[in-house]
Amino acid sequence: MKTLAVIANYGRKNIQYLQQVYKALVNFADVIIYTSEYLPEFPRDNQNIVYLQNYQYLPYMTRIAFGVYRYEYEYFIYTENDILIRKPHLDAFIAANAVTPDYIIPGFLRYETGNNIKAYPELHKKYKWDENFMLKYGEYRFVYCFNDHAGMFMLTKTQLHDLIDNYSFLEHGKYGFHDPVYQKNTPKVHHCTSLYTHSPYRRAIPVSHLDAFSIHHLSNKYIERGYWTLKNEQMLFFNLKKISTMEETLNHTIIIQDIIAKYGYKNYLEIGAYKNKNYNRIKVSGTKVGVDPEQGGNVRKTSNQFFDDNNQKFDLIFIDGYHEEEQALKDIYNALEALNDNGIIVIHDLLPQSEEMQRVPRKTKEWTGNVWKAWARLRSYRDDLIMFVVDTDYGVGIIYPGKQETIGIPDDLSYDFFQEHRDELMNTMSKENYMEWIKS
Repeated sequence: MKTLAVIANYGRKNIQYLQQVYKALVNFADVIIYTSEYLPEFPRDNQNIVYLQNYQYLPYMTRIAFGVYRYEYEYFIYTENDILIRKPHLDAFIAANAVTPDYIIPGFLRYETGNNIKAYPELHKKYKWDENFMLKYGEYRFVYCFNDHAGMFMLTKTQLHDLIDNYSFLEHGKYGFHDPVYQKNTPKVHHCTSLYTHSPYRRAIPVSHLDAFSIHHLSNKYIERGYWTLKNEQMLFFNLKKISTMEETLNHTIIIQDIIAKYGYKNYLEIGAYKNKNYNRIKVSGTKVGVDPEQGGNVRKTSNQFFDDNNQKFDLIFIDGYHEEEQALKDIYNALEALNDNGIIVIHDLLPQSEEMQRVPRKTKEWTGNVWKAWARLRSYRDDLIMFVVDTDYGVGIIYPGKQETIGIPDDLSYDFFQEHRDELMNTMSKENYMEWIKS
């Protein structure tokens, strides 16, 4: 379990904490310190201390160290000079990483102590859990946090190599998480977060094992500045209690991100990016286009107008536009023309739960429209496609080139026929079988 830990030290303000961090890390890792100031507290002959006059280059140079030693270590740790990482933290990371998909990086939360409370500065009103996404892998429950910055991260050798080889991890100047509270875009924040913003990797917090994934922020600077109150702390644990009782989430957003990570897709198109509810959550390293005639995405056109003008190809195309049979069929045919070789189309809202939910025009708040009819018709004559619907989130359809047996359907597709032949008609797939497919 050979491990390399790299510390970024800014100035002399946190020297007392740096000494504690270094002492903890050398017990289980080889340690390199990049520093903008001379460190008389450390032996002069210490070859693992690198001095840089320009502190702005510290985060970037720590990545270069990972690149230089990428073949010599199994695990890689980056940390700022006041985050106390111990061997049990690495053990927890390794255990959680073993049960998650490749694109999930188990993340840690910094905690601070003071005023008789234990506070998590990464979590408050503007830095909160994304409670719509609770993932369960083995005994672990993971939740995404809107704030990806924690002053540190851990990577496996496989993850590091993928980031270097495919996502420009060693490139200088990559922008990361934008701080919504302090409106700062500092190099060290970019360094800690651009590995998530410029790749399909997601930082997910194992809330079921939060104690193991909590790391002391020794400077306690946020709590000392009065940014935390007992009310904030109570809100955090109320959310944790709520999360602990949540059922596992498997929705179209997670399925899309699963597929992007599985195949290393880089170019993404979304038809129907209304209000960006899904669009903003999707991460790709290449082209990302969202089409909506009203709001959301980055192209203000109807899908027909977009495809008429389009000359780009995409790896994954998500269709969630106008939920009417004829238009859905047009969108699917246009998407097939715009799809890269080995690409995949994902379609939402294929499994209505009531007759009212599928009526056109819309009469209910929850509405799938009759997109299912377009799907059924394709299944009746396109033997050159593979098509199945994951039985979750009102039906998430997946299409890609291949071979399938066509099915017989009546000319007049009724909801009664849909109910009677639902699974055969739509070729439904259970959540459990989906998890086997995505991991295969």
